[in-house]
Amino acid sequence: MDTLAQIFKDGQGIWVIVGIALIGLIARFGHIKIKTDKILVSRDASEQERTIMKKQIEYAHIACKAFESKIPRFDHYNEYLGSYIMEKTFDEIVNWIAFNHIQDNEDYISIKQEMIWNIITAEAVNDYIKSKHFKKMVDENVEQIVKRLVQIRANGTD
Repeated sequence: MDTLAQIFKDGQGIWVIVGIALIGLIARFGHIKIKTDKILVSRDASEQERTIMKKQIEYAHIACKAFESKIPRFDHYNEYLGSYIMEKTFDEIVNWIAFNHIQDNEDYISIKQEMIWNIITAEAVNDYIKSKHFKKMVDENVEQIVKRLVQIRANGTD
């Protein structure tokens, strides 16, 4: 704190402020890129955000299709109902991505697992789909999806 007070006392404080402002302007116009854990300053930040969201949505779609293919085809399995439920599930995951607040902590994951479980059981008519075994399968897949979405966000456009 004494060093900062000394800089402003010697009249060099204005140059520090001008330097910080200049770096900010250069970053804003895309000549340099400043990236911290929470802030990305550059001209192409919105393009990078779209790219990240696109990757997350693509992964969510692939994960939903992969999960749908794991469901055993029991007697009286309704392909159309199964696809409809998976589309509702996918829509819910896209909402998570759009709100951009996905976290990989235990509480967040358990809430998302319950949300997906409620979507599935609200439409399902078969006892197997409502079984504890199937719920465990759903929970594992939701946890995997959430963790992968967080990883995609962390990796950015790399």
